[in-house]
Amino acid sequence: MGRYYPVHLKSRCYVCAKCKTHLAFKGHLLSHDYRGKNGPACLFKRVENVIEMEPKTEQMSTGRFIVRHIHCCRCHTYIGWKYVSSYEPSQKFKDGHYILEMQDAVLQRDDPEPDDCFIHPPITFLSSSFS
Repeated sequence: MGRYYPVHLKSRCYVCAKCKTHLAFKGHLLSHDYRGKNGPACLFKRVENVIEMEPKTEQMSTGRFIVRHIHCCRCHTYIGWKYVSSYEPSQKFKDGHYILEMQDAVLQRDDPEPDDCFIHPPITFLSSSFS
């Protein structure tokens, strides 16, 4: 197994509550009307810096799914799951998306890094006289 280089998200994002590793860009949030195993959860179309476990079938309140539990790549805390496949045709929209448990992932605004900031170019005057 090689070395893992975490992705740093340069905008408002969700981070691991334990180690602050960036997990998901706020723009990838699809819904916050979900319930995880430990309380409120959110559905995302994409996450970063996670380890996906082996797929397994689980019965949930909306039907049976094949899921992969996901853990933070840095501290290995359980943070949610990925929907691999749904047995219910009405739930197929979840396939390939991720659930993050909100007790394990928190919204954070990072301080902008120098390359995130827009620096105005110097103002050049066309004339040296001002009327």
